[in-house]
Amino acid sequence: MNEPDTPVTQEENTSEEPFVEIDLDQVPDTDIVFECPYCKKSLSIDRRGAGLVIACTACNQLVTVPIPEGMEVAEIDTEDDLKTQVIVLRRSLARAEARIAELEVLLKQYQ
Repeated sequence: MNEPDTPVTQEENTSEEPFVEIDLDQVPDTDIVFECPYCKKSLSIDRRGAGLVIACTACNQLVTVPIPEGMEVAEIDTEDDLKTQVIVLRRSLARAEARIAELEVLLKQYQ
């Protein structure tokens, strides 16, 4: 098995590019570290990302962040976290809708 790439972590902002490359030594112990099931890139996200669906920074496939054993997602959600999640989800929805529109155009070309 190959060594994992440098993991990425979600910053606490809500910019269009919420992920940055980081060094393995910089990954906080509280982060969830997991592999993309598609490209095997090592990913890292703050524990508040547990259960979210994110785009892999390497292959752009949608990946569900695993929920660590024994962790209850409800216990980590605060009002501020929920607001941030709503913003991120709205952006994800907008990207998904745009992709659907692109695929519908392609589908019509092949019909």
